[in-house]
Amino acid sequence: MVADALDARDFGRLAKIDRNGALFRLAHPTPDHLMPALYCLGLVDPTDRLTFFNEGIDLGCTSMRSFIFS
Repeated sequence: MVADALDARDFGRLAKIDRNGALFRLAHPTPDHLMPALYCLGLVDPTDRLTFFNEGIDLGCTSMRSFIFS
């Protein structure tokens, strides 16, 4: 879902994620786990290209997906 929203540049969809869901709270126990990414999306220029530079899974359960717009 996140990768699709980034690829579509649908940043509003990411900002409206249901933060009350149990899975969300496990993945992002405090706002500092998600807010930096949302902040950076506000700096994206329409001509910037999206690259996923890490799509690995740590310890069999934790997504390490990382992205950059350049």
